[in-house]
Parts: sequence; C-alpha cells; structure tokens
Amino acid sequence: MGYTQGTFGPAPVTKFSEGFIQEALEKYFAENSVRYFMDNLFVFRWESDKLIETKTGYIYEFEIKISKADFKNDFKNKVDKHAILGWKNDGGQVYLPSFLERCKEMEERAKNSPRSIYTIGYRQANEKYFRIERFKRPNKFYYAVPEGLIEPEEVPAYAGLIWVTNKGGLIEKKKAPYIHKDKYNDAELKLGEKFYYHMVDWKHAFWRERRAHDRIAKKIKMEVDKKGHEKSYADLLAERDALKDLYNKKVDEVILLEADKSKTYWYNVDVKNALTEIIKQYRPDFELCEVENEIYNKRRNK
Repeated sequence: MGYTQGTFGPAPVTKFSEGFIQEALEKYFAENSVRYFMDNLFVFRWESDKLIETKTGYIYEFEIKISKADFKNDFKNKVDKHAILGWKNDGGQVYLPSFLERCKEMEERAKNSPRSIYTIGYRQANEKYFRIERFKRPNKFYYAVPEGLIEPEEVPAYAGLIWVTNKGGLIEKKKAPYIHKDKYNDAELKLGEKFYYHMVDWKHAFWRERRAHDRIAKKIKMEVDKKGHEKSYADLLAERDALKDLYNKKVDEVILLEADKSKTYWYNVDVKNALTEIIKQYRPDFELCEVENEIYNKRRNK
C-alpha cells in the first residue's frame, strides 16, 4: 500500500469524519484493481464502514474510527463481530459470545421459573445456527484512523492499521494478514439485492432531506415576509456597494481637508472628527492618524 503526503510545510488542520476517511480510502484504491466500493453496507453479519472487492475476488473491510474512545468501544459493543473475525478452526471458541450469554441467562431464569420447561432445550435447538464457522467474513480487515490516533500494537492480530493524514494520504502502519483466502461470488453475498436496497434507502434519505430543506426554506421565507423584509439579494448588494462608495468619498474628503492648510485649525479638527465618526460606522477599525501619517510620508518623499 502506498504513502501519500504533502512535502511543502505542515499539513492543514483537518476535521476528520467518517466521510473524509471513506473518500481518502476510495481515492487511493481507485488507482488500483478494484471491482466494487461499498460504504455502510450489511454484506456480513454487521454494517461495514468501507468495503472493497478487488478484481481478483478478495474483499477488504475497513473499520473507521475517529476517536480513541470509539476504537475501544468497538471491542465492547461488537463482541460477535470480533469473535468471527478472529476465529480459527483450532478447537477454541465455537459459538458466538452473544449466544453463550443468552444460554447462561436462560439457565439462570430456569432455576426459579415455573416455565423452565421451555428453556431446557434452547441451546440444543439453536446451537447449530450460532456456530462461528457458519458466518462469512472479509479476507482482510483494517482499522482506518486519523494519523497517530492508535498504534499498531493496539490492534488485534487479525487486523491491519492505516493512518489517514490531514491531506487525505494513507500510511499503512500494519499490514493486515489474510483472515482466509476463500473467495465469495456475488450470489453468495447477495450483493445485487443489497446494492438495490442500499440504493432505495439512499433515495428515501435524499428525499427526506429534500422535503426537510423545502420546509425550512418555506418557514424562513414566511418569517422574512412577516417582518416586512422585502429587499432582494440584488438590492442588498447594491446597498452595500453604495455604502462602500460613500465610505471612499468620505475618506477622500478627510484627506483633502488635511491637505488644505487654508482652513483654520479648529474648523479642520471639527470637520475631521465628524467625518471620522461617519467612516467608523462602516469601518469600525478606521484611525485618522493612519491617514495623516500616510499624507506626511508622501509629502516627505516628494
């Protein structure tokens, strides 16, 4: 995997988001042999932040984290997912943790429940559906995080680690091992069906946002009309330009008064102060002494 980063000066401060990292991943992999990009899709038993399928048929998953707390909570809230990703056919863990926890709860409940007969055979009846080997998983799994957020030794053995820079470059800090080398076809993963429903959900979300936008725009217009603000955007621009012209005119008057030594001193001061107050209505940081210094320097240089 490549490394992309600017070399001229420090990188700009970036507000990292899931979308920013998704876009950075897509920009890099778009230059390589990729068949599909998939965002926020349930291809496996969980929703994946980013998936790519290479033209050779391998699927890489990227779990995006933008805070350390979010990274740590991933192992608390997605226990089944990590059990599936880390599973090895070596006689170790066989069942999903959530299934074992459910069995334990039902066994405890059966001790004091008159309906315990309904819980006795729960495990025997359902254990074949919750065996870890039944569940599909990606060929490789990566964490994609802002640069420096987590270190390689913090990620599990089955995961890789990618840092995303402020400029959207990628640094592969830990190469992900192959979890397995089996290849799924589109029918096995039901990608066509999932793409379709993902598109339908996206369309519904788009039109919900559009309707919400229209409602807000209508409400704002009603409020504006109610308060009697009838000026158009063009009218406001024209008014702004007129005020700028007035400002420039007043500045010129102050300069001319300063240069006109035929006026009396007190008349000069009164008029300059009055004009300065007018100018400050449009530019609060205006200082007359700056104009006077400019005039003085120009005269001295003649």
